[in-house]
Amino acid sequence: MTRSPRMIAALAAGLLPSAAFAAACPGRSFEAFLTAFGRSAQVQRAHVADPLLSGSIDADAEPEPRMVKRKVSAASLAFPVMPLEARRRHDGLAMSKAARSGGAVEVLLAKPDTGYQLRYLFRPTASCWTLTEMADESM
Repeated sequence: MTRSPRMIAALAAGLLPSAAFAAACPGRSFEAFLTAFGRSAQVQRAHVADPLLSGSIDADAEPEPRMVKRKVSAASLAFPVMPLEARRRHDGLAMSKAARSGGAVEVLLAKPDTGYQLRYLFRPTASCWTLTEMADESM
């Protein structure tokens, strides 16, 4: 979706829902996309898979803690699913990225010297990226 002056004017006039505008890819590169994704819950809503594969550590699992994954509908998610930029800065979260197969990118948010760790997997779509998996790996 191209952000034409006509579309911007229609959005400003309230003739288009803001979700239609947010669905446009907010960046040509993954870096630009991730910056926008990390600054806006609205952009996150527009670029999350439905269902989203969500994981968390089951600390009570035997014989040792293990990752439990389940599919979660986008409607049941609390946004933002990734802490926004100001929250990440306030909480001292460090971000790292790693390329994965098929053009996917894994983003890791971690608080140094703690067990706090969140992992996000973005997969490329025809014209953008979509968050397809996330996991809270905190212990």
